Amino acid sequence: MVASSSSHESGVHGSAIDASHGLETEEEAFHPWALHMDPSGTSFNGRQRNRLFVACEEGGFSDLSVLLGSDSPLDGRSLVAADFDGDGDPDLFCHNLQAERHQLWRNDLGSQSRAVTIHLRATQGHPEAIGATVVLEGPAGPVAQVIARGSGFASSGSPNLIFGLGSKTSAEVKVLWPGAATWSSQGIVKAGGAYLIVQGESSPRVVEVEAGQLSDPWPRGLRLPIGAKVPPIVLENAVGEARNLALGVAVDLHFWSSACSPCVRGLAAMDPDARARLQLVCVDPGLRRSEAVRLLDEWGIAGEALFAPFSPELREGSLGALMDVGSLPVPSTVHIDASGILQGVERALE
Repeated sequence: MVASSSSHESGVHGSAIDASHGLETEEEAFHPWALHMDPSGTSFNGRQRNRLFVACEEGGFSDLSVLLGSDSPLDGRSLVAADFDGDGDPDLFCHNLQAERHQLWRNDLGSQSRAVTIHLRATQGHPEAIGATVVLEGPAGPVAQVIARGSGFASSGSPNLIFGLGSKTSAEVKVLWPGAATWSSQGIVKAGGAYLIVQGESSPRVVEVEAGQLSDPWPRGLRLPIGAKVPPIVLENAVGEARNLALGVAVDLHFWSSACSPCVRGLAAMDPDARARLQLVCVDPGLRRSEAVRLLDEWGIAGEALFAPFSPELREGSLGALMDVGSLPVPSTVHIDASGILQGVERALE
């Protein structure tokens, strides 16, 4: 499963608590994206990450959240499981409370040829047959699903039902229509197909599904595609004064944090010449910047320390047009060539 949008990794920014109020100050917010909603940096769910559990053939469930990239800290509230790209498996769409960001995870697990998609059309009552129960004989026995369009918290379920057949090539489908007292046998469906079942008809109709393509996600935090022209970039010095970054030559912008252990260890151990070829941009907000300046002095790096701006005014400015710094995992390096073209983003110094 591949996330088309993701979020800032945990453990990047430290947290200092205001002793007088018990809350984080705006300058020392644990996550920069928290400033989108609450200046105190308060999380609405205790910064608990999302969890995705996958059923195991031997029974039980496995937590694959981290492996599949769905462990977002953005306070997920609504989740829809539906086949958004028409490839026969359910993808996941999540609405988050923080900054009202949306995330779409493309499902690349399994095989399209092992599933069946069923859509119902009722001729009595509600046309979507809400409340109908569909039973299909799966590899481990009968599996039942109910048409429930209002499933989940603040979510609307898909009108299509997806059944996995495993190694089976076909299966019989039965439907208990809303208000009916007996089950209706609807015939045989084949693995890998999509079918429309109309109330009163004895055989399912084959439906041709035009599969789309959910593109691979851009590197996390990036708002411009690779190959795009990068706008003028405005950064800040340690006291918050704006500084324009010169773009007439190739530059590698290396984003780091003084509270990120891999960042600090990697930069400290790096060859001084290699380190000098990087334009270091610290993502630490507010009062934490003094620690970044101390580290730079300790490493003997000449020049002015540069920081990514986090004020609301600058977040939507030139740097904000290039990336969402609150979603960019650190350490990361952004490569821009001499013509100002974005060449790529890579994780570094792991």
